Amino acid sequence: MKKAITILLVLLSLSIALHGQSKTKGVEGTWKGALDAGGQTLHLVLTISKSADGSYSGKLDSVDQGASIPIDVVTVNGQSVHLEWKSIEAKFDGKLNEAATELTGEFSQGGATLPLALKRAGESDK
Repeated sequence: MKKAITILLVLLSLSIALHGQSKTKGVEGTWKGALDAGGQTLHLVLTISKSADGSYSGKLDSVDQGASIPIDVVTVNGQSVHLEWKSIEAKFDGKLNEAATELTGEFSQGGATLPLALKRAGESDK
């Protein structure tokens, strides 16, 4: 009886520990960052969703400009992320960190290539 209780306690402890671990997230979610565009700072919010078939979609909100631009191309290959906005002739190539809390890379538009770091919404608020 004592052995059975001990086994149950061990299993309960393992269950609680596993439940408490955060599930590794992919690129889907909401990301916030700021783009330094030649002396002007643009605050950006990137939202990416993953559908049941595994495809991605999303939008980029430029808070300071009041613009919301749908993402035309979302390509995820491991930790690498490629995004394209055809309407503004822009792209982003970045990499997701191991903890999936930061997405860093380069934003390109109109011949300019600028560094861009995005943090998962809620992560920078903690």
